[in-house]
Amino acid sequence: MSRFATIMLLVNSTAALWTAPAYAATCSQGMTMVENAIDTFQLDANQRYKAELLLRTAIIA
Repeated sequence: MSRFATIMLLVNSTAALWTAPAYAATCSQGMTMVENAIDTFQLDANQRYKAELLLRTAIIA
């Protein structure tokens, strides 16, 4: 592995560790909102899966 690739891997790993707690908290809050919305609209299993997938993608982005 080149020196540049090694440095970039180290930088990315450090950034991921630094932001992981905030990211996890955001995802947790977002998933709570998703679950509340799904309960509110009383979706069936297929609709629930699609809604969770769509909203998880939005939260991650």
